[in-house]
Amino acid sequence: MIGGVGGGFVPTIELLLFFRAILGIGVGLMMPLSTSLVADFFDGQERTATMGQVSAVNNLGGVVLFLLSGVLASVTWRAAFSVYVLVIVSMVIIYFFLPKNVPIAQKTM
Repeated sequence: MIGGVGGGFVPTIELLLFFRAILGIGVGLMMPLSTSLVADFFDGQERTATMGQVSAVNNLGGVVLFLLSGVLASVTWRAAFSVYVLVIVSMVIIYFFLPKNVPIAQKTM
């Protein structure tokens, strides 16, 4: 979130590139992590279905946020970075709905 929203507040291109790099690192860590959580908490057909749902939500979220940032950029280019505030919604959902039980992978060891 810091890497995404921070780009809207910077005065120089160097800082903009820095915040975009932070965003890229964060996305690069989070996308595989979401897939590995599915592999840890689900098994069999449920795992396959949930992997498909994760992939669909990742892609749909990218399309929707891309369109939303385009609309916001028509106001000012700095407003386009405000879409990353929606990370807070994801954090709340993860906090309340991520299973609290032991992952399947650890049960078999």
